[in-house]
Amino acid sequence: MNRSLATLAALATLAAPATAQIPGAVRRAASGPTPEVRALLGRIDSTRIRFDRATALLSTSSLVMEGVVATAERKAEISRELESANQLEERGGENRVTLNAEDRATQLETATRERRYEQQRLSSEQSANVSAAAFNGALAALIDAQALNDARQLIGEASTAASRMTDPANAVYANRLREAATTSLPAIVNAVPAQVRLGSAIVAAARQAGGANSAVRVTEATAATDQPRRIDPNAI
Repeated sequence: MNRSLATLAALATLAAPATAQIPGAVRRAASGPTPEVRALLGRIDSTRIRFDRATALLSTSSLVMEGVVATAERKAEISRELESANQLEERGGENRVTLNAEDRATQLETATRERRYEQQRLSSEQSANVSAAAFNGALAALIDAQALNDARQLIGEASTAASRMTDPANAVYANRLREAATTSLPAIVNAVPAQVRLGSAIVAAARQAGGANSAVRVTEATAATDQPRRIDPNAI
């Protein structure tokens, strides 16, 4: 009799719903983070995207201004770089670029100080590119300012949220928050000042070029939501 009861109990266990046999930690991990943590991670991702967008705008705009005073060989290289950047944006992929804003700013500031831009005569297409570069450089500064404010606030929020996530089932989300608080968000905070300097250098160079080319129209973006101006890689 006892043997029969044991057999029935074993069969009942096997017939139990699958969810009842899954450890609680696994079920919690499968359900994802809490709504609050999910929202926080979304804000972090949005801040990274904004910073990457500003970086891309500064990269292409500074290349345009470099092209104004570059050698023919370098102009060809710049055209290829801009074409590649346009294709990346059209594909909708991560428009994440590596930008040494300090070096680019120094180059543009030196050329402006030496009044090299006012010595150049530009075609209408080149002038349109310079106008677009000035607008996009100013737009990048507005986007960067927004990303900087958000990053500073999110560093504390991410650190606090990660410290409160003690359940091993949430380790993956806690690690993402720690990485953001200690690495990616501080990197944005540290990079923005140099990028703002580069944006100012782009606008100053464009203004100097405009002094010698009436077709150059230096207008600055007024909001971070403004649409960037198109740059023609064939007009370098």
